[in-house]
Amino acid sequence: MDYLKKSSSISVSTIFKLSLILLCLLLVVVYFWKKRWLYYYSSILPGPFSLPFLGTVRVAFAGQKNIFPLFENLVKTCPLVWRVWIGNQLYVVTSRPNDIDKLLNNFLSKENILLYDFNEENLSSLFTSRVSVWKIHRKMINPSFNQQIINSFTGIFVKYANVLNEGFEQNCGKGSVDVLTMVWRCTLDTLFETLANVDPKLLRKGNDKFVCMILRYERLLTERFFNVIYHFTFFWKLSVLHKEVTQIVNDMFDHIKQLIDLHMKTKFSSIDSSSVIDAEVCNNNDNLKEKAFLNHLLTKELTAKEVLEETTFMFMAGSETTALTISSVLLVLSIYPEIQETIYEEQCSIFADIDKDATLDDINQMNYLERVIKETMRFLPPAPYLARDIEETTELNSHVYPAGSAALIPVWYVHKYPEFWPNPLKFDPDRFLPEEIEKRPRAAYLPFSYGYRNCIGLKYGMMSMKAILSTILRRFKIKPGKYKSIEEIEVEFHFVGKSKDGYKVAVEKRGN
Repeated sequence: MDYLKKSSSISVSTIFKLSLILLCLLLVVVYFWKKRWLYYYSSILPGPFSLPFLGTVRVAFAGQKNIFPLFENLVKTCPLVWRVWIGNQLYVVTSRPNDIDKLLNNFLSKENILLYDFNEENLSSLFTSRVSVWKIHRKMINPSFNQQIINSFTGIFVKYANVLNEGFEQNCGKGSVDVLTMVWRCTLDTLFETLANVDPKLLRKGNDKFVCMILRYERLLTERFFNVIYHFTFFWKLSVLHKEVTQIVNDMFDHIKQLIDLHMKTKFSSIDSSSVIDAEVCNNNDNLKEKAFLNHLLTKELTAKEVLEETTFMFMAGSETTALTISSVLLVLSIYPEIQETIYEEQCSIFADIDKDATLDDINQMNYLERVIKETMRFLPPAPYLARDIEETTELNSHVYPAGSAALIPVWYVHKYPEFWPNPLKFDPDRFLPEEIEKRPRAAYLPFSYGYRNCIGLKYGMMSMKAILSTILRRFKIKPGKYKSIEEIEVEFHFVGKSKDGYKVAVEKRGN
């Protein structure tokens, strides 16, 4: 009798285990069946070896520090269109400008792209939001970045550039210094006053703490991206890193809430005309005031959370990308003194008094400086990769981009492809003369993204960079620090692309 009970017990246990195994197998079969077309199209595209769930083996075990060199090698050795699996997500990598043009104009979604999706979990914004939300918010925010409003910020750009120069003067003759922190403080302070009409000195914790939060947040998100286990929300939420990300986001929100509170106290004050050098742009001050970013956002039918998220990300992304580009220009000019002198000659031709603050008219004449900025972004784009969901299977030039995959665009490689950029490793600002631009496909240059979902702040960014660099370069010479050639600059991926060893240059004051 005992034997029969034991036998019955074993039988039930065995049946349960077998049922569990069969259920797991069924779920796996269903999972792969749903993705069968992805696996089919993946099989006919070239690319490195991949395993189910884990993805491309070399990528899965590369780690954050090694991922950019690994991808750099893959992009250079693979055809112009190839595929890579990151976890269970298929990416079709393309470097063909004509394909890029069609993909970025036809597909706007970023919902299923892991790194964007991870950011969206914490901080929804124009950058990552669903297309339906993006269209509404983009339409709302667009008026805040029209050219007339940006022109009115000239004096504020110059004001904080002069503050930045004080920091540069303190470092004259002290050897190489990493300028990124100083420049980032400048670009963030500028954003606070231009887009929110708030003096950054009024913030209790200061913007240096905010910059540290941004850096740590980016590092944690990229760490999650390159750890396949953390792709699963269940395991991610159990991790210590998730708790840290949550705390950082809350701290960033607190900082921006403080900004919004300060803004509300001065909501009905006009733009400070003493900060705006060109009087003609102040003729319609009331209209400009109402359309300024935060004022404008607060008048729209947005929830408090939506305003907070859009404002937080605007200050994060806008300050960092501008600071990275300015720092990159200074790094490049330290390597190419002849180009630096050509900029100085242009400045001398514009300014009768080289120490005079720049006006809007002055900035609009800085054509060579603008070409140098553009050529720097060709070499060192702040966003080295772009990605979009492929929502329906698309065939372009005999290559299929399957629905359910994502298009991954290696911007840095497109910017150096010899067919569109002759002698691509030569730093040549004249590539951006109008007649040279006409020779290239439109999507061969992508520093501000491309298509309908491009960077909303591209005009703001260019104007501020020209004003700040002009103010620096008329007073200082930039000398080599860490790097002696542009080929030595190694890039690391931390949500954006950054010089691995920083932005170290030496600063020397120009003689009168």
